[in-house]
Amino acid sequence: MRIALFTDSWLPRVDGLTTSVAGFKARMEARGHTFHVFAPGPRRESGPEETRYKGIPFWGYRDFHIAIRPGQHDTARLVKEGGFDLVHIQSPFLVGYRGLRAARKAGLPVVTSYHTYLPDLVPYVVPPGFRAITKSLVWRFTGHFFRRCDAVLVPSPSCAKELLDHVPGHKIPNLEVHPNGVDVHRFRPLPPDPAVRRRLGPDGSRVILSVGRLAREKDLPFLVEAFAAARQKDPTLHLAIGGKGPDLARVEAKVAELGVGPHVTFLGFVADSDLPIVYANADGFCSASQFETQGMTAVEAMACGVPVAAVRARGLADYVLDGRTGYLFEADDVAGAASALLRCVDAGPSMRKAARAHAETISLEKSVDQLEAVYRRAVASGPRRASAQAAAASA
Repeated sequence: MRIALFTDSWLPRVDGLTTSVAGFKARMEARGHTFHVFAPGPRRESGPEETRYKGIPFWGYRDFHIAIRPGQHDTARLVKEGGFDLVHIQSPFLVGYRGLRAARKAGLPVVTSYHTYLPDLVPYVVPPGFRAITKSLVWRFTGHFFRRCDAVLVPSPSCAKELLDHVPGHKIPNLEVHPNGVDVHRFRPLPPDPAVRRRLGPDGSRVILSVGRLAREKDLPFLVEAFAAARQKDPTLHLAIGGKGPDLARVEAKVAELGVGPHVTFLGFVADSDLPIVYANADGFCSASQFETQGMTAVEAMACGVPVAAVRARGLADYVLDGRTGYLFEADDVAGAASALLRCVDAGPSMRKAARAHAETISLEKSVDQLEAVYRRAVASGPRRASAQAAAASA
C-alpha cells in the first residue's frame, strides 16, 4: 500500500508523536509499504518523500511550526496524483484538516490517529475569560473532524472514553484502541554501565529518572517536590531529568527553591541512541503528566525492566499496572508521589520482570500488525459516502 501521511509535528522535532509515527512508518516500510509525509516546517518544500508547508514557530515551542497559509501547495492534486491507497492523519489540526479535505476530493479512505488532547492546550494559549468557550469549540471541531473519517485510532482506553464523553451528541464511527508500540528489541534490560550510572547520579546513589520534553503540561516542578519529600526518608536518592524545553527555567527554580540542587542532574537532550542504556541504568522512572494519551516514555522504561511511578491519570493509569509494574499516585498528592518513588527504587527483580513482560504486550510489531489490518479494512471498504456521513452525524 501507498499512504499519504499528514502530521502537524514531524522530524527533526522530537516528541512522543514523531517518535511513534517514525517507528510504525519504518516498520511498515520494511513490510513493503510506502509513505509520503505532509508536515509543517521552517520553509516550503516538496520532494519525493516529503511535502513541507512553511509555518511559523509556535509561542514557547520554537521547533513546532504552525502552517497557517493553506495555498502553499495544491494538496488535493498531490494526493490525487500520488498513487495513494489511503490517507493517514496524525492530528485533527491544520495540516490534518488539509489531509482530510484532499482525501475527500481524491475519493480516498481516511484513517486518523489521536495522539494529543488538544483541549488541554487551551489554557496555555487562550486568556482565562475565553477558555471554557474555546474548549467547547475545540471539542466540537474534533467531533466534526472524526465523524468524517473512516477509522479513528486512539492509544488508550481512557482516551477513547474521553472522546466519547466530550464529543457532543454523536458517536464517532469505527473508533478503535490502538496503542503506540514500543520497540522491545531496542528497549530491553541491559547490564549496568558504570559510566552511565555516573552520568545519571553520584556513585552510591539510587536514581529516579524522568525523560521527556520540559513543558508545563509535564508537571516537572511537582515531581521535584515529590523527590525532595522522598529524600527526607532516603538521602541516597538522586533525580536525573532528561530533555529540554520551554519549562526548564521553572524546573530549575523549583530545584533551587527546595535546596535539592546537589541531588538533581539535568541531562539535557538525551539522544535517541542513548535512551535504552539510560533507562536501563535507572532504579525507577517517574512521570506526573496528566496530559498523556498513553505515555510512551513510561512504556519504554518498563520495556527496559524499570518500575514506573506515575500519576493516576489517563494513559499512564491504563498502562502502568499499580503494584505490578510500578506504582500510581493521585494528582497533587506530594506525599503519595514520594512514596511511589521510594517503592519503585525498592522494587525487586519480580517487578522488573513484570514490567518487561507487560511492555512486550504493547510491542511495536503487534502495533504495526493491528495498523496494517486497519489499513486493509479501510482500503477494502472504501471512503464513506456523504449519505453515510450524514447518517452517522444524525445518529
